Amino acid sequence: MSESLAHIFMLGTGCFTFASIYSIYIGCRTYRFLQSVNHFIIVYNNILINTIPCLMYFIKMLDYKHTIIGGYITDTYLNHFFIEWIFTTPLIISQFAVVSGLGLHRSLCLVALDIFMILCGYISYISKDYDTKTALFSVGCLNFAAIAAFVASTLWRTPLRGLKKTTYCVLSLWVVYPCTHLLYITHHIRLHSVVWTFSLLDILVKGIILNATVAAYYHPLICQQLPYA
Repeated sequence: MSESLAHIFMLGTGCFTFASIYSIYIGCRTYRFLQSVNHFIIVYNNILINTIPCLMYFIKMLDYKHTIIGGYITDTYLNHFFIEWIFTTPLIISQFAVVSGLGLHRSLCLVALDIFMILCGYISYISKDYDTKTALFSVGCLNFAAIAAFVASTLWRTPLRGLKKTTYCVLSLWVVYPCTHLLYITHHIRLHSVVWTFSLLDILVKGIILNATVAAYYHPLICQQLPYA
């Protein structure tokens, strides 16, 4: 079973490496003719959203043999996930906030709720007391529900259909994270399954869906600037 983790880590490293290069390319191609604050937030947030997981998956791939003990993985990998999420999920939330036209105050509130949710999830994960685990997990889920409801209700009024579909798809996939975490802390699944599921979701959400959305929006603008266009 541990070999499948090696494959998913290599897939994640390759996917996010390609996504990082492409997001940097978009940033360079659009820099001269889209010099607005929103453009910088969307494009350069996207670069960070790709490069941070790229680095983390590369570390996981390098540390793979050292974190397998007796055929079982250690808790190190989940620490990697929470470190990555504390940086990338606020960037994703801020992108949605900017594109949907939220003000600075509401955007900061969403980012603060997101960081608090990640911290609750991490403390719930490392806590040895079952009641503490349950309480913090519940608080984290309430934060997630508040974020999802606010973002979904805000985007419901936007005319951007592509953004709506992307956001609802991302929020739907994000539901799998707490469900997987709940199954783990209640001892219904093993750590191997958690790491595999989290890795696959990261690749789908950050590596494919978000990059496809940014590319679909900026690619026509890039083509307009090419010499042969």
